[in-house]
Amino acid sequence: MKSKKVGKLGKAVALIVALLMVVSLAVPAFAQDTKTASGPVVSMTEPKEVVFEARMSADTKVSDLKWYFGDKELSAWKKWSMETGDFTAGPFITFTKEPVIENGLLKATISFDRLFDTTDLSQRRPYNIRLKYPEFIGTYELKAVNETGQQQAKLDVSLVPYESYMSYDQMKAAVADIKNSAKADRFVNLEVYGTTVQGRPMDLGIIAKDKEAVDEYLNETTPMMLENPEKMIADIKANKADYKTVIFMNNIHPDEQPGVDAVVKLFNDYAKEDFIDYATTDENGKKVNKRINVDKLLEDFILVFSFTQNPDGRVANTRTNANNLDLNRDNGFQTQPETQAMAAQISKYNPLIFLDYHGFVQEFLIEPCTPPHDPNYETDLLYSTMLELAHIMGRAGVENSKYEDYLIPMIDYGTGWDDATSAYTATYAMHHGALGHTIEVPEMNEDSFKAAIHTGYAAADYAINNKDMLMLNKLEYYKRGVEKLDSREADKAIVNAQNEIKGRPRGNNESFFPDYYVIPMGLDAQKNAVAAFDMVAYLERNGVKVHELKSDAGAYKKGDIVIDMAQAKRGYANHVLYSGVDESEWAEMYAEIVTNFPAQRGFDVMEVRDANLFTGKLGDVTISKAPSSSITDAKFYLIHNNSLETVKAVNHAIEMGHKVVRADLGQGKEGFAVDKACLEMLVDKHALKFEALDKMPEGKEITSKTVYAPAMSTAYFALEAMGFDVVTDASKADVLVTDSGSLDPELIGTKPMVAIGGSAMAAIGESGKIAGLEVKTTDFYHEGLLKSTNNASSMYSLGYASDDTMYSSSGTWIEKLPAGFTALSTVKNTGDYFVAGWWPGHEQVKGKVMSAVGMVNGQKTVLYAGNLTNRLHTQYLYRWISNAVYELQ
Repeated sequence: MKSKKVGKLGKAVALIVALLMVVSLAVPAFAQDTKTASGPVVSMTEPKEVVFEARMSADTKVSDLKWYFGDKELSAWKKWSMETGDFTAGPFITFTKEPVIENGLLKATISFDRLFDTTDLSQRRPYNIRLKYPEFIGTYELKAVNETGQQQAKLDVSLVPYESYMSYDQMKAAVADIKNSAKADRFVNLEVYGTTVQGRPMDLGIIAKDKEAVDEYLNETTPMMLENPEKMIADIKANKADYKTVIFMNNIHPDEQPGVDAVVKLFNDYAKEDFIDYATTDENGKKVNKRINVDKLLEDFILVFSFTQNPDGRVANTRTNANNLDLNRDNGFQTQPETQAMAAQISKYNPLIFLDYHGFVQEFLIEPCTPPHDPNYETDLLYSTMLELAHIMGRAGVENSKYEDYLIPMIDYGTGWDDATSAYTATYAMHHGALGHTIEVPEMNEDSFKAAIHTGYAAADYAINNKDMLMLNKLEYYKRGVEKLDSREADKAIVNAQNEIKGRPRGNNESFFPDYYVIPMGLDAQKNAVAAFDMVAYLERNGVKVHELKSDAGAYKKGDIVIDMAQAKRGYANHVLYSGVDESEWAEMYAEIVTNFPAQRGFDVMEVRDANLFTGKLGDVTISKAPSSSITDAKFYLIHNNSLETVKAVNHAIEMGHKVVRADLGQGKEGFAVDKACLEMLVDKHALKFEALDKMPEGKEITSKTVYAPAMSTAYFALEAMGFDVVTDASKADVLVTDSGSLDPELIGTKPMVAIGGSAMAAIGESGKIAGLEVKTTDFYHEGLLKSTNNASSMYSLGYASDDTMYSSSGTWIEKLPAGFTALSTVKNTGDYFVAGWWPGHEQVKGKVMSAVGMVNGQKTVLYAGNLTNRLHTQYLYRWISNAVYELQ
């Protein structure tokens, strides 16, 4: 159920207080002749009156004065109209009390209304004022000008979105000041935990009783939690444990501004205050006054603050980072430096509670989520306390703002706000045993800021009162991993669309989790050793223990990487390494759920269900770089087309003026032929699989070409990562690559083209430029990893197996090929064609074409219905694009 403010008396009191506040907003300030005095702050989202007083010459008349705000007369300032998308509504600035001059003193009361005629600057439809309002932030001169007497009185007035709003520079200055002015008996520190795409520091605030408390937590408590949770459980139950744990606060979407400001405010209050007093209500709606003793809080907790995970976005006022990627879809994939840095911090601190501040859901949303839930969570140890905490935070937020309600997706939505993905920061934190809550404030204004900070107070109060219970649940989460327990209690939250318990998908196995995963590292056993090596770093960054096989065991060789699933983070290891699940029975899902690094990054992994296979044979990882073949005395070599690194190397060689020939010699010998001098240059910078050749084979020589891609698209960044010369002006390109639905149809058939994904395919289909092409889509949000059959005789599929996988995040396929087009990849027509994802109606794609090539107006055109660059995670599929670019030259 939801919490509401109750009673007519309570609302009447609130109204009286509001009226008193309005009266108090009349701010007297004296403006001096030709001098600017420090003046008031005016909010774009709340009306405010400013009392203007200034000494004028004795002969000044009111009728002689012209009034300005900035460089415009007051009458020229209008409010925004959502109907016209411009400032065409009523006046923004008016006189509440008309100007008068008494004994040489000019007096006026000036009223500032809401600049955008709303209390909420988050609105994006029908016109996006979230992008518009920053243009008006600043300090303006409020002036009365006597042009006859050449005299003016002026007052500086700051115009801000809401009272507690801070720009990026103000935020940086504020947190530095908080650190310097914090209470002397507390450890208050700022660290840089990462660097953004544009090189900005990612700041982390830490508050603790003292530095020793942080060191003890990281060096003693954390190892015990992860390695010996059973002992710590026993110590807590015996009242022998003196330990601290962590509450972590974050913002990731910086254009959802109250979240940034709330994290800074919480940092300020916990750094400076002895006590934090606030009001809330209990479950029956009765008002309760709360007091947090901050010193007592710090006896038990370390507080960690990421003011924003996306500083570049804060500067630009964008949701995305500087690579135009939504970081809150990348916490699992970790293609960006910002998400890599945050993952490392969550893995380091293993928080008890993780709060991720967002906006804007009008109903004031606080997680936990709807089903389907990721089966890799220990759901029974998370959801009951998350639900309780969500209510407590919601009631505190409501009591201290204008909002009268909040909602919790788990109980207020049937579906559509799920946690089946690690894409979101809060759901990612849940994989580390945290109570991970996304908090979506309703609006961009002061009330949403207040609601947000009070959820932070309430979370701390809840943690103080329930520390041992919460910690025991977290330790049990880790214990199940360490002791390889697949608890059937976790099954209860894993339900089908009819809300019937279906449990973890164990198949015929006793346990959902295998005993081990093995990543082969030998060049002959691993199809992509570079991706395999990169996965080791990924797992370690995410707190997963990784070992190296020290001697052969069964089919596995010395040097192979082994993930022993008897560990605290076994759930996350399984989440990224297993094939995934089919959730297509659900009517709604929020974002992509296919993680599957082996398929999406393109390396081999083996699941092992033999508990004793590697006993006594595992040691620390010693491999320091990806394996690479060795150069011999041969004059020519074939570089296998098996990785993104190969494409980088080929483009590097071309750039340096070397000859590169594309060759398919059969029997797995597919790739690029180069001479020894070229290869010697490449191996210094690239880890490659190659073999000696007797001679330079016949084949197409690859030359340097300029490739077009839409600006800031994933296709652009994928091509750039492969080392192509990428431009955003189609007229300057030799080859066109697009993943955009805004493709200019007049470009079709003018140059060689590669079209990728549902949006581009739909645009081409609707253009009518390719006669006979029929494209079908169930929904652009549908997603699936599909088993496919590739055209092995085509150079477009060079380096891919005949039996492989294809991925779509746009529910699209080619229903009918145009005359003269040849299929390159087709979904298998077998019962197991659908591997994982959310694609209602996916039976329609069974046996259908996913990619094809043909001629349009004499220009080669390649169509990929799959999403080859989705969120830059699908790097295994990038070579479909490079193959096409090379072939289209």
